[in-house]
Amino acid sequence: MKMKFPGEVAKKKAREVFLLWEDYLRDPTWHPYGIITDEGGCCKEIINGEDEGPKHLKSEIGEDAYNAVIRAKNEINKYNIRDGFVVQKVRNFRENRRATERGDITCV
Repeated sequence: MKMKFPGEVAKKKAREVFLLWEDYLRDPTWHPYGIITDEGGCCKEIINGEDEGPKHLKSEIGEDAYNAVIRAKNEINKYNIRDGFVVQKVRNFRENRRATERGDITCV
């Protein structure tokens, strides 16, 4: 993997980017989606390729960061459909999924 920033600069830049995107994700008014209709007449939300935020993130920081933000926004929309607020969930990072209730209890 090619490094875009050297050592300490990379850490500082990562923190800045993290805080910026954390704010975006916590903002329930940020909606980077467009709606398309398929051949069957069903509507589907897709990421708006013209939204400057994700577009800039993908070009400047990279595909991995972009995918992480999009996955997080999709989860916020999926689990909090009405208001889009962030709700804390326990994750199983080894299996890349939300932890089960048993896993929640074990963690606590």
